[in-house]
Amino acid sequence: MIAQVVVNRPLRKVFDYEVPAEFLNLLKIGHRVEIIFAGVRLAGYVVGLKKESRIKNLRKIEKIIDEDHPFNSRLLTVTREVARYYLCGWGEVLEAARGVCYSGKKIKLKPDEPFHRQAGLHKKLKTTDLKDTHKKEREDIIGKISGGEFEAFLYQPSNPKEKIDFYLRLIREILRLKKSIMLLVPEIMAADSMLKRLELICPEETVMLHSRLTQREKDYNLRLLKEQKARLVIGTRSAIFAPLNNLGLIIVDEEESGLFKKPDAPKFNAQKAALIRAEVECCPIVLSSLTPSVESYYYAAKKKYIFIGEKEKAPVSSKRAVIVNLRDEEDIYRKKNLLSFTLREKIEKSLKNKKSVVLLYNRRGFSTFVRCSKCGYSAACPKCRMNLIYHYDKKKLLCHYCGYKAEPPKLCPECKGSYIKYSGFGTEKFESVLRRLYPASRVERLDVDTARPKGRRQKILSSYNKGDIDILIGTRILSRGVDFKNTGLIGIISADTFMQTTDFRGQEKLFRLLFMIINRAASMKEIEIVVQTFLPTHFVIRDAVKMDRAGFYERELREREELELPPFYHFNCINLRGKDEEKLIRKIKELNKIILQEVKNYKNLSVIEADPLNIIKQRGSYRQNIILKGKKLTDIYEVINKGLKLFKKGSDIFVTVDIDSLEYA
Repeated sequence: MIAQVVVNRPLRKVFDYEVPAEFLNLLKIGHRVEIIFAGVRLAGYVVGLKKESRIKNLRKIEKIIDEDHPFNSRLLTVTREVARYYLCGWGEVLEAARGVCYSGKKIKLKPDEPFHRQAGLHKKLKTTDLKDTHKKEREDIIGKISGGEFEAFLYQPSNPKEKIDFYLRLIREILRLKKSIMLLVPEIMAADSMLKRLELICPEETVMLHSRLTQREKDYNLRLLKEQKARLVIGTRSAIFAPLNNLGLIIVDEEESGLFKKPDAPKFNAQKAALIRAEVECCPIVLSSLTPSVESYYYAAKKKYIFIGEKEKAPVSSKRAVIVNLRDEEDIYRKKNLLSFTLREKIEKSLKNKKSVVLLYNRRGFSTFVRCSKCGYSAACPKCRMNLIYHYDKKKLLCHYCGYKAEPPKLCPECKGSYIKYSGFGTEKFESVLRRLYPASRVERLDVDTARPKGRRQKILSSYNKGDIDILIGTRILSRGVDFKNTGLIGIISADTFMQTTDFRGQEKLFRLLFMIINRAASMKEIEIVVQTFLPTHFVIRDAVKMDRAGFYERELREREELELPPFYHFNCINLRGKDEEKLIRKIKELNKIILQEVKNYKNLSVIEADPLNIIKQRGSYRQNIILKGKKLTDIYEVINKGLKLFKKGSDIFVTVDIDSLEYA
């Protein structure tokens, strides 16, 4: 017997190994096994069994590592198709999936443990009071489930409450069909919030899967799934590979979130993986968002996805949202610490009325760069070459990319002069300004730095929601988890900073942030919103204030098409990384030449060469991207495969392929 094995390496090959006689009755497809690969002992995954091989003198499988074999035939197909789409190793995807599929221990189920309370289920299902939204579309989804058909739906609710009502009614009907449901969310905090809302309808059949579960909690939940005692999974990115049987529906909540994209190899996007799994499982999928990604909106317009949502009303400017043109107050804005006259006035009004204030600013730290005004020296990270940010509370210079720390210089390291200047403005400095301006108010800051200690983010949000904080200042993470019930004012300090990025999705992200804030505030009469900007007539800001989703997507798609950006073109990277800068430069030039030669044979395919003179240093390694843009993924696959086959990278140069990339440098 011959086992077909894949390994956790960036290799898109399947390797044959002989199955020893003692394993013939034990080994199954999906098992993890120990093998000798290139002279090294490795774990591999059995993806197939056959009677014979064309290769002679095969190595034998050393041992079966796990008793359990977590990957059934459908999950193997899903992982294989994910690997094919993202041009990564099948074994890499299986390794990424193993954490959520494999239970290391045989956990005995106890009736008093969480999520295992069978009594009273049907009573809860009958008495839950649900609003009937989009009945026809919901019936279409149920019809696809009953018929075992794949279909992709894009759901754009009017508000968060409508969305939850829609989910609850769908889940109730699917459970009655004895089918399972998978609900993906972008982060753990969202999973906790979703659980609190959905477990009301089926606490006995709901489990969570994410990285902060204890090993026992994860093992217990996986056992519930495998014994089919739980049928609703709420989870983050890796939960897409959860071992659900009889899958009826996949819901991807906040489908546009970049958090669904795995940041390291294999760089798959769970949103795309969910579409692949739904197709393999022959079940429908609902991609859901108040502000869908521009790509998903486009696919719905082209009828690739079935759109679910209310017809948009004629746009009307929100009476509560005020746009402040900072060009009229530029001097005041600079001198008065980022606060316009209008915003200062409304902060004071809100505090006087015993209402809290939320202020968003998209830059962390105290001073955003440290430089010498005499010689021009700028403090940069030796590992990343990025500007070091001064943090007053730590009295340190920090790199926001790799975490490097340094003492702030008293004298310039270059000219030895005492002309060191701390410039720029971050959330930490803004916090100190607010404490000085409003000494009687309770001021708190929430950004990556203050939220890093475990539980700190939730503690700050809980304090604000209880009314223990008067002014809450923070970055984009403030837009999630804040209860606006006692809020009188929301201020966007500088909307332009959300668009000042190399990310071509910057406009889309700013629109989403503004729309979600204005949408949530719409039902609360006392909340005012101030948007400070140097671009008051920009369509992103104008459409957000008007709550004109259709208008924004129309204008954004027009720009994307003119600039040959997604969804009209696929945007993909070949990333080269190494410790030796000179060698990496040589290899970049070699691969640039190979890829440029291959691209000549294809239409509608272009290359942005990696610039050897502008190499990025990040976390101690040098790196650079070759970017390919093309209309057809098949053409891109061919160019990358041919190019990398001709490229002799050497053992100390690492190459990663990133399909549908979120990186741009």
